[in-house]
Amino acid sequence: MSEDRFPYNLPSHEATVRLINDTYPRANMLPKLTRFETPTSVPIEGEPGRSHIAVTNLRTGKRNEYYYRRLDIGVTFTDGMEIYVDGPITPRSIVEEINRAYEMNFGPDDLLMSNNQLVPLGSGVVYQMRAYARSLVWYGDVVVVANPSVMPTNVRLLENGTARLLEEGTYRLLE
Repeated sequence: MSEDRFPYNLPSHEATVRLINDTYPRANMLPKLTRFETPTSVPIEGEPGRSHIAVTNLRTGKRNEYYYRRLDIGVTFTDGMEIYVDGPITPRSIVEEINRAYEMNFGPDDLLMSNNQLVPLGSGVVYQMRAYARSLVWYGDVVVVANPSVMPTNVRLLENGTARLLEEGTYRLLE
């Protein structure tokens, strides 16, 4: 991960308020008193993540427009990522493991968070994680190598030999 340590542990809404307040110190926005419209990308040479957004102050009803720079997910993780996922590998489980392992706070407004299984249980996948265009903080994409975690030896097995899983996708263990 790059040395630029923006407060990645903030949810997108709060992080966007922080980005705009850093860019426009006189904006003095508060996270709970702002409503954002969908940002639009307006890159110029040398600033690929430059975005335009309209912000409504819920206290005064005043609407302002700002330009700020969203963060490139590919630059944040310059070396890519390799993670180990418990249970089935889905876009949601990949994002949740990245949030846990890298102390990030990606949400459903930033990245795909579906529960569709990408590969059979026990297989790994090279997954291209792409930020939504509507993401307030992120743009771009990054390659994630998602490997299955090592299956414990005391896992309950089904009749066909595959591991039995609990509803949340973790292994069901022998008592």
